[in-house]
Amino acid sequence: MVAIRHVHISHFRGFSDFELTFAGHAIVVGEPGAGRTDLVEALTRTLDPDYLRNRRGDELDFYGLDTSTRAEVEVTLGSLGDTSISPLLPRVELWDRQVHSLVPELVEASDFDEDRHEEVLRLTYRAEAQTDGTFDEYVYWPKSARPTQERATIASVAERAEIPFYSARAIAGRPIDLAVRSQFRKLANSKNGEDVERAVDRLLAALEQAAAEFSGQERVAAGLGDLLEPLRASRRMPMTRSASDLVRFLPAGGARSGIVRSLDAAIELDDGIELPVDRHGTNLMASLRAGLLLALASADGDAIVVADDFGSDLDPLMARYLAERLRSRAAQLIMTSRQPQLASAFRTEEIIRLSSPAARVAASGKAINDLEGREMARFLTTQLIPAMSASAVVVTDGPHDRMALDALARRLAAVGRLASFPAAGIALADAEGTGSLRPLVASAKALGLYAVVLLDNDQARGTPLPEAVQNAADAADLAILLPPRMALERLLFAGVSDAEIIRVVDAIGGGYAAVTVPPALATLTGSDLRRTVAKFLKQTPSLHEAFVNELADAELCPGATVVLGLIYEQIASRGRGLIRLREDFTPEP
Repeated sequence: MVAIRHVHISHFRGFSDFELTFAGHAIVVGEPGAGRTDLVEALTRTLDPDYLRNRRGDELDFYGLDTSTRAEVEVTLGSLGDTSISPLLPRVELWDRQVHSLVPELVEASDFDEDRHEEVLRLTYRAEAQTDGTFDEYVYWPKSARPTQERATIASVAERAEIPFYSARAIAGRPIDLAVRSQFRKLANSKNGEDVERAVDRLLAALEQAAAEFSGQERVAAGLGDLLEPLRASRRMPMTRSASDLVRFLPAGGARSGIVRSLDAAIELDDGIELPVDRHGTNLMASLRAGLLLALASADGDAIVVADDFGSDLDPLMARYLAERLRSRAAQLIMTSRQPQLASAFRTEEIIRLSSPAARVAASGKAINDLEGREMARFLTTQLIPAMSASAVVVTDGPHDRMALDALARRLAAVGRLASFPAAGIALADAEGTGSLRPLVASAKALGLYAVVLLDNDQARGTPLPEAVQNAADAADLAILLPPRMALERLLFAGVSDAEIIRVVDAIGGGYAAVTVPPALATLTGSDLRRTVAKFLKQTPSLHEAFVNELADAELCPGATVVLGLIYEQIASRGRGLIRLREDFTPEP
């Protein structure tokens, strides 16, 4: 089954020089502006035989708007054994799977290594500016290119049509469209039975007959006669023919192609109301488009399917369901999405994350064949999924830490005391205890995320850090260590008055039926109060987030506010290393 093995993009749109190898299916996620749509555009221009038919290139197709250099996309296709591409056999080349590059001509047939070498096809899309200000776009076979040639051998539409490729872009309009070149017409023609063209002929003949009968209706014919009577002589209308013979009511003026294009599908759902498809809402329209893509892939059985921004108009559960179906039916599915949860429908090594710290880069998950791969798979399906569209992730020890800090960051942003973390592309994630901090941080970095770890500090000043904590600090891009003898609860309390702590705990106790407020709480002060409340917050379910949400604005975790501000500043400047905080939450020299 044919599949994209490798793509090399140079000077095209937002890519200066970019290479990506596909392990099979792929979901491409990442921060905004990292190139998801540009990647799909590159693949579509190269492999879709119809895409360039009516296109006109412009300077936006060139990296940095610099039209002095060609824009190129080279796509390598492998797994050719089961495909009917015999007309393309002269274009076949040899590929080295281990180093992801072409193999020079083998000296002996025995040099062919079945485990390492593979027969492939390469296609290259090229855009170049002309001296008259226009732009030339074409797809060629790089195998036939020679340095002395002005232009390589063009890949014809017929040759490219031999490669089974479907793009969701081709069905961006009406999913059930009878136009001659529509994807639904292509699907219908792939089925057994009478040719669709004959059915269209009968439909048009029936429309013409119905139109004639309508024009001949007594009142309609009389009205047409009165309308045409003063115009017959001046417009050279036959005087002997009736008005109903001269006028037909046909869609889109009566042209055959216009009539077919004007036909719009209506559908009846379980409410019993039949409406045009586009009147049922965007979710149904998006579902039908995905269904058409799925049907095309299923009918072909050997197709590469590419979809950009999949799931944007679908509810999350339907998006997940259709993504799983597409992955199971297509020979290769490559989709991009702004819904990170769709990544859980793919294997770990099929998740590709794009980022753009300086130049666009790609990172992918690791196959589950060792401890590192198993750990990454576990974190990808839980903690890291929400961070896929972020540029940085802040990792805490456990879920109550994350929920409390997330609630605090939201409240501080709402009152203008902290810049928004989501707006800056900052996500929070939590480990399952200190021992999981290092592998979680390592997994985040492997996916190209800038990883910050916020560390509790149970040690006295000058005491070496526990091994697990030190390992997490070493693995992260940036580690922030709280002051000695300080965990998250003490951080939340820092700067909050005793009276406010007592008020908040009483309010929580009154709002949760299963929560019991510690006895004699009002008699406690200082460290005794804070130790007691820390134990209170750790009960199940955790009450850390409730504590933060109940605090008055004036006493909203002053110490934690300083720490979050420091984290924001360090992420913005991409700080590195370990920052130890003093008791006043300022960094040690």
